[in-house]
Amino acid sequence: MVEQRQIVTAIGRAIDPYRDWRAFLASAAQPELRFAVSNTTEAGIAYVDEPRPTDRCPASFPARSRHFFTSGIPRFRGDPGKGLVFLPCELIDKNGAQLRSCVLRHAAAWSLGPDFASWVSEHNRFLNTLVDRIVPGYPHEEIPTLTEQLGYEDRLLTTGRSFTSG
Repeated sequence: MVEQRQIVTAIGRAIDPYRDWRAFLASAAQPELRFAVSNTTEAGIAYVDEPRPTDRCPASFPARSRHFFTSGIPRFRGDPGKGLVFLPCELIDKNGAQLRSCVLRHAAAWSLGPDFASWVSEHNRFLNTLVDRIVPGYPHEEIPTLTEQLGYEDRLLTTGRSFTSG
């Protein structure tokens, strides 16, 4: 029997915001953008008090998300139909509500004003999701072996295990 391999081809590109911050921000202005999925680990959705960066990627995921929102606003002029649907996959209770709260805290700390806060609150959705898998991340140490087994290099490869509470 010949083994069949299925390769995900729906991902056209990936942007590392630490290496290409401007490209990351530019992607926020794409009119077809509708959904944002995150999987930053359980510790990723937490408010971290940090200065408002102007030309580099912030340390925390909520701060990056806040910048992402701000980058899309000028093009969409606060259009209610251009809000995003956030699907956080972190294993924390009320993950969407917590992400929204962190984004709004950054907006307040960085004095972005009530118009920004209203647009985020009223025209963007932060869904609370239930996740049944833990995805620890890119398996750096196992990549040479996995690449050889697969027969190709997968730069988006990740590991996963079932999530159980007990």
